[in-house]
Amino acid sequence: MHNRALVLDVIRRKGSISRIDISRQTLLTPTAVSGIIKQLMSMKLIREKGEDISTGGRKPILLELNSEACYAIGIDIDQHEAVGVILNLAAEAVFVSSAQIHDRDGNKVAEVVADLIENMIQHYGITMDKVLGIGLGVPGTVDKKSGIVLFAPNLGWKDFPIIHRLKDNFKVPILLENEARATGIAEYWVGLAKQWQSFVCINIRTGVGSGIFINGEVYTGARGTAGEVGHSTVAHDGPLCSCGNYGCLEAMVSTPALVRRYEKRLNLGGGATLQQIITRYKKGDETAREILEETGVYIGIGIANIINILNPSSIILGGDIIAYGHLILDIIKDTVRKRALEAAANNTEVFISRLGFVGPAIGAGAIVLKKAFSFLDGEVQFKKTL
Repeated sequence: MHNRALVLDVIRRKGSISRIDISRQTLLTPTAVSGIIKQLMSMKLIREKGEDISTGGRKPILLELNSEACYAIGIDIDQHEAVGVILNLAAEAVFVSSAQIHDRDGNKVAEVVADLIENMIQHYGITMDKVLGIGLGVPGTVDKKSGIVLFAPNLGWKDFPIIHRLKDNFKVPILLENEARATGIAEYWVGLAKQWQSFVCINIRTGVGSGIFINGEVYTGARGTAGEVGHSTVAHDGPLCSCGNYGCLEAMVSTPALVRRYEKRLNLGGGATLQQIITRYKKGDETAREILEETGVYIGIGIANIINILNPSSIILGGDIIAYGHLILDIIKDTVRKRALEAAANNTEVFISRLGFVGPAIGAGAIVLKKAFSFLDGEVQFKKTL
């Protein structure tokens, strides 16, 4: 990240900070910082906030982002719903909306997403000239450069050009990312992982995926498919997974899998929901307790495998598990202690995300902001460069 982008990101992370503290944190000279601050203020991206407490001499002036200078839109696409957020320049979600997906055909979903974006912009009252770009989070393997969803089994997509379907509707850059990685980016920008460098964020809902951060950067692997922890085997004789394998983590702990196991245990023909199972667990229902605790064990096995391979400082669990993770967190942690190598497990914390259901959408929008920040040194009009 170049100097202007570095300074802007420090201001974003700190909320408000003086010029001298920017110099200390970036290791840039005070003269260089002053010049960059003048440039950023002329671009109306930052502003002076007031005076800091003096430690002797003149009180330093605090700087903050001009959060209303521009916006980013993040869209999270799942099997049955698209969730959208508008982020200001400080990555704060200032508007949230959603739309139901009744037909998973890619073209139909693209229409739903386009309508959702247009409605969000209209209701929040901004114009497209203030929008830096749009980020899309999709549950599957994506080619970010070409804007193609290579494989999204839970949506039934293969080689679907989602960006191409949307680019005629919106004359701003549109970026594509795997939704689990987007969730990890949200945690790194505004969530639990703001001060962490190496962590893994696991998203559990219709599918199961992860975002891997190593030394403050997303790890994507040689071909961009790293993080598909949902398709690691945790039960060799388990049920068929959407990928075609058996006993995958996704086939054991995704929301549909959890509900199916509950229905099978009670010989139900269908109709159960995750919320019903959670409610019955809280009322002392034995089957609900068994299913959720079994789910905790399988999640713990999956986490133990990740810890043994990657040795992250922390694991964050997001997605639907936010609704019930606190009920089984002790079981997850106990399973990790039993199955992971002791030295690694003792130094890895497991947390439940605090971002709620909008985490992936926030991350998708943050991708746009990150890209915009990184291009600040190459071109003032970074919308055109993005």
